[in-house]
Amino acid sequence: MSTESQQILNNALNPEDPVDARIASILSQLEAYNNAMKPGMPISSEEGAKWQRRLYGIITDCLRLQDEAFIRTWDALLMFVNRKRDESFRMPLPSRFPEYIPLSAAELKNFHRLVYLITRTANPLTRALHLTQIHLDTTLVGLRGSQADNLRSFYHVP
Repeated sequence: MSTESQQILNNALNPEDPVDARIASILSQLEAYNNAMKPGMPISSEEGAKWQRRLYGIITDCLRLQDEAFIRTWDALLMFVNRKRDESFRMPLPSRFPEYIPLSAAELKNFHRLVYLITRTANPLTRALHLTQIHLDTTLVGLRGSQADNLRSFYHVP
């Protein structure tokens, strides 16, 4: 984990809090993803696809959380992506290697929709504007009820 990320964790997270421990784990996984996938890093299609699958797993793990745990974790994920928006989360980089990612067609579609939502809403200063440019119902089509409800609640969309 980078010094910057470690500093943020040390200042903001309580290791005794189970939600904070989950957030720390997710941030560590995102940092590993960023280090592997950022521009200038040579990576094979197969290895890149594995990292994309891991990113999908991180996102879906977040979506399985409930209530405050989801809100805090999703917010941390967005903060991380916003900080790394010029690295591995600069579009279209998070969408690379689709033909190699071991996901079903429906999962791959969900992955691309969620990555787009995340990258467009990561910046809290432009989040409201970008939400008006995203058809959230289409984005949420392939998600289970509670997952879609979590995102509607987070983004304050009925």
